[in-house]
Amino acid sequence: MSAHSSSPKGAPRGSATRTTLPPWRSTGAFTYALTQGLGPKAKEADRNGNGFVEFMELVDYVGKSVNATTKGEQTPWLSRKELFGDLAIAVSKAGGN
Repeated sequence: MSAHSSSPKGAPRGSATRTTLPPWRSTGAFTYALTQGLGPKAKEADRNGNGFVEFMELVDYVGKSVNATTKGEQTPWLSRKELFGDLAIAVSKAGGN
């Protein structure tokens, strides 16, 4: 097979199928979950509905999202949760704000 061929090994030319990768594959599951929790999924990450995604809410959202997305192959964790308080880091627009 030539270096320019897009067909899988052993497949006839022109018969290669294109697979669509999940959106998190381009950045990684952790980065994808982090950006989703701070952006389009902020309302979901804002568990207490106060209109802000707080640090520990984001930690929980990212952990659950990555674990679900990778089917348990990756599990992010924070070693010293007691060092962080409820620091608002993003606006979620929850509660009609």
